[in-house]
Amino acid sequence: MVWRSSILTLFSFLSITPIYAADDWCIQDPANPPCNGNRGRCTRNLDGSLGGFVAASAAVPLTIVHGVRYNGPYIGLEASVCDHAQVTENARVFENAVIFGDETHVYGNAWVYGNARVTGEAQVYGNSQIYGNSQVYGNARVFGNARVSGTAQVDGSAQVSENASISGNAWIYGNARVFGYARVYENAQVSENAQVEDAQISGNAQVFGEVWVYGDAKIYENAHIYQNARVYQNVRIYGNAQIFGVAQVFGNAHIYGDALIFEDIPNLVEF
Repeated sequence: MVWRSSILTLFSFLSITPIYAADDWCIQDPANPPCNGNRGRCTRNLDGSLGGFVAASAAVPLTIVHGVRYNGPYIGLEASVCDHAQVTENARVFENAVIFGDETHVYGNAWVYGNARVTGEAQVYGNSQIYGNSQVYGNARVFGNARVSGTAQVDGSAQVSENASISGNAWIYGNARVFGYARVYENAQVSENAQVEDAQISGNAQVFGEVWVYGDAKIYENAHIYQNARVYQNVRIYGNAQIFGVAQVFGNAHIYGDALIFEDIPNLVEF
């Protein structure tokens, strides 16, 4: 019979279609649901706006007003919080940002937005902002007033803090520390146990090992600073120059070309 066929068709549809909360405004594409189709719900924000998807396993504190549940932190309509991730306090996650992983935590006054991703055991807090197509993952920490944007990545046990800015296609990883007013951008990399304070690292430059670069120093183009080198004050290192060993380069030194420096070079104007 026609009615029996219709009932069987409806039953088959219900059996293979994921069931979400009755309010499904944040499910933009049922064929590609948020949080890989895991259980959860679309939410509401305290300002009255419709909120994004929060997985049942995730932790986003709620405020109940007249029996209606509202997010404590702001979760934008197209954002999602998945797995066992936590978004707490006054944090804001919006636009197409996704927070996921088992121990990920976004809190304080932090903002994550754009197409940014925070995952793993990463923590983002303070007044920091993660945006663009950037990613923070592993055991990384981003806090203070730090900014991570573009397609930049921060991972491993790296820390970006204070007023530091990571942008472009830069990559901070290992146990690296970037802080003060430091800027790392373009394709630059800071890794291992390197520390960058206030200085600028850009181009295809790489800073790694037990290095410390600070002050108004600028490292750019294809320069490499590594091992136990120290670079500080108004130094400029660029071209294919390499500073390594126990070298200390400071003052107004300019090191460039194919120079290899592994001893102290104070106050050179050109090399």
